[in-house]
Amino acid sequence: MHEIITLSFSQRSNCIATHLYNVAESRLQNVNDEFVDNSVLLESKPGQFGGTINYYPRALLWDYNNGFGSLNPSEYFESKPDVEALKKLYPNVVTTGPSTLKNQYQKALDQGTKTEGLANSSDMRCWSDYSRVIYRPESLLKLNRWDYSFEHCNGYLRSHPEIQFGTYDVGVDEFSDEESVTGAEAVEENFRKVLEECDTLTGLNVITEGDTAWGGFSSEFLSMIRDEYISGSPIVTWSLTKNVGWQSLSVFDRMSRIKTLRSLSSVSSLYIPLNTEPSIAQQCAKKHSTWAISSYQSVILDSLMSLLSQRKNRWSMGDFVNGLTRGNEKRKIVTSSIINDHNISPERMFESTNSTNAHGSHVFARSVINRPLPGKQTGLDENELREVCGFEDLINNGADSLNLKAYNIEEPFDNRLDSFPEEFRKQEFSWCSFDITNKPQRCFGEMADYISRYCKNDEREELKEDLSSMEEQYYWADESSDTDYE
Repeated sequence: MHEIITLSFSQRSNCIATHLYNVAESRLQNVNDEFVDNSVLLESKPGQFGGTINYYPRALLWDYNNGFGSLNPSEYFESKPDVEALKKLYPNVVTTGPSTLKNQYQKALDQGTKTEGLANSSDMRCWSDYSRVIYRPESLLKLNRWDYSFEHCNGYLRSHPEIQFGTYDVGVDEFSDEESVTGAEAVEENFRKVLEECDTLTGLNVITEGDTAWGGFSSEFLSMIRDEYISGSPIVTWSLTKNVGWQSLSVFDRMSRIKTLRSLSSVSSLYIPLNTEPSIAQQCAKKHSTWAISSYQSVILDSLMSLLSQRKNRWSMGDFVNGLTRGNEKRKIVTSSIINDHNISPERMFESTNSTNAHGSHVFARSVINRPLPGKQTGLDENELREVCGFEDLINNGADSLNLKAYNIEEPFDNRLDSFPEEFRKQEFSWCSFDITNKPQRCFGEMADYISRYCKNDEREELKEDLSSMEEQYYWADESSDTDYE
């Protein structure tokens, strides 16, 4: 086998991971599935009763203390105590705090009754409200000191609510805190257990945030495991990022994004920023619902994971990464991710104050994943795919043909699951694409200049040097022009 482990950091990220694993779970209903190898994303274990098999996500999910909603990580693995009986025996000892009640959708899943139509009528406040899979207890980790505001979509320190889980350095400090059992200790206690269930790990699928402390927390975790536990295995990181230029952020948030971008991209084999609120999701009536927004974001993750899980014509994560970075492994930031002509990347992320570009935009690499629509046998035909890919035009504009890839998946994306919002289930998704372009070049140069002028601490020179090196990776000059790209 060639398994993939998903690491998901934050409430928003877990919403995407939930949709991803709900789709994976739905494939189990087809016992004769000829398209996808379920063991890539799911771990199988014998059930309590003979002849039954339980499937669990190969994943670790981090969240705030209250981020699991009504889900008790151990409720499906331990018998529930009789709280009322204990209260009678020990009336002065047993106390219970306020608890989050399960919504109608989860109650139906627990009772084994029909869930059709319940999703849209239920309160989908948290990712656990629509999760159709059961996670093993060691897969769920909490930041005990931090709570989440579902109203404002941000984390804060419970003892000092004015302190937010907002910047890179806060995440680094939380990971390193000796009292944190979900930081460094989780490497040995939790990640190792998931890793031991894999025969041949072929990569990590990481979902995190680029504009909050989760960026620092997740980069520290990846730095710790990369060399000691997964040496040589590729890491694809999806980073939820606001669609604003770095210069438009506050001073603290500006430095936080610079550090996160530099750190996470350095520990990743492929770094893919995703817009926190892509325009395609605004077609959904509940456009401000994380449940709805993450539905659209999950499409592109499912496309890649399905490609890497095919039984026939299977590609490895390393193959896909090399298809985009061939010739320059340090040039690994995907600046444009498209789903059916809709860009779900934060397009303004790499805006620069000097927009003059003597040579225009350039695409170094493009990979397109083509899949059929539900009810059809194939996706785009050869002529349609050629037009969508635009490979001939890219080659004419200086792109290397070796970095232009088209992949085919035999299985359609199943957005008919009743765990998706009703509006989302009306959409059709057939192809997606990933581009690495020269767009970050000027932005990294400006970041390096900003660090040189305004960063006064010990890490200034290292940051400046790293950003200058990153700037060089995205340099491109049109050979047909005598003017250098500056």
